[in-house]
Amino acid sequence: MHVSSGQSQFHHAAQALRDLDLVERRGRTWIRREPIGVCAMITPWNHPALQPAGKVASALAAGCTIALKPAQLTPYSAVLLAEFLEAAGVPAGVFNLVLARGSVIGDTLNAHPQIDMISFTGSGPVAVGVVAAAAPTAKRVVTELGGKSPQIVLPDADLDTAAHAAVLYALGNSGQTCGAASRTLVPRECLDEFLTALITAVAGLKVGAPRAEGTFMGPVISAGQWDTVQDYIHQGIDEGARLITGSPGKPELPDALAGGHFVKPTVFADVTNDMTIAREEIFGPVMSVIAYDSVERTPSASPTTPPTACAAMSPEPTCAKPARSRRRCAPATS
Repeated sequence: MHVSSGQSQFHHAAQALRDLDLVERRGRTWIRREPIGVCAMITPWNHPALQPAGKVASALAAGCTIALKPAQLTPYSAVLLAEFLEAAGVPAGVFNLVLARGSVIGDTLNAHPQIDMISFTGSGPVAVGVVAAAAPTAKRVVTELGGKSPQIVLPDADLDTAAHAAVLYALGNSGQTCGAASRTLVPRECLDEFLTALITAVAGLKVGAPRAEGTFMGPVISAGQWDTVQDYIHQGIDEGARLITGSPGKPELPDALAGGHFVKPTVFADVTNDMTIAREEIFGPVMSVIAYDSVERTPSASPTTPPTACAAMSPEPTCAKPARSRRRCAPATS
């Protein structure tokens, strides 16, 4: 998934460059688009091929030089990318790979006077430090941060279809996606029927070795992330949410996988907006189901981590549009 998505970034960048007018006239004004200069790119571990490829492809198309700092947990995709670029004939010095801890090299890149732009993908608290370090040199900073995104099941939605879509959007990549729709808002009158469909959908997921045929969920990235996800599951239980599937601990898997950081796909019902699991980004396969009484009053929770995306589920896009507009969301999925 990550590799094919990474490849597509280069195709999209090349097409965008072909379609772009580098010099444009608007009325009496001429606009000339020029490379911004040296770009420092800091990428996360959850999409180790896609994220570097997207940033690097766009910068190369714009004529910029690059210093890429990948996540320390997933450096090898970036190393391969460097080898591919060299083999493709990218001149020495145009693409530069920096392998180091973010805490060691991050501020150096962010504050360096010869770097013109920072592109950062990661957590909100780290982004605050990135912006602060970059401010004295007035360089441009672009951030893509985490989120606590909702998906809204509208009253006319097919519940089986909605349940399977909800599982895909919330639990794909083991929930380790900034746009994971980990809050599912469901009409109260069809909550029980939706939960039944959701249990069936989760039961059909295969957890196991990522390269095994049919596997939907592999492990989370590390022991530390596994501990974090377990803490959130315990908080959900302690704060009164109802587990409808999943639980703390690891799933039953073959002995060869016993050392992996696997998490049971976990779904909570009876979640309220003041609960930790409804407010904070978990970055693991944990899903919260929240009931609502009317579309006009769908819970507009104020998560500690704001949403990055939203889905409104309906067979009619015209019905989904008002719901997503009230949530300041991305386009609906029908």
